[in-house]
Amino acid sequence: MEVAYLDIAAEGLHAPSCAEAFLRYCKNKEKGTSGHRLLHHTEAETPEMAAELLKTEKSDFAFVSSASETLYILASSLEWNPSDDNVLA
Repeated sequence: MEVAYLDIAAEGLHAPSCAEAFLRYCKNKEKGTSGHRLLHHTEAETPEMAAELLKTEKSDFAFVSSASETLYILASSLEWNPSDDNVLA
């Protein structure tokens, strides 16, 4: 029986192929500060890898910390007039 899981709320289901990367992340976190350096190295490589995957330049997109930050950036980039109403949900 196939099932479609749609109740993802704040986070979705992880693909089975992510298990190895997640375990590597956990092992690095266990190392404390020295593990953080490895994580920062991976973080620094990510934009270039994403740009290659998306067939674009890394300057064409940005990683942000959350959906809330994304909405804040979007709302801050618009020119608002005193009579404008806005609702973010």
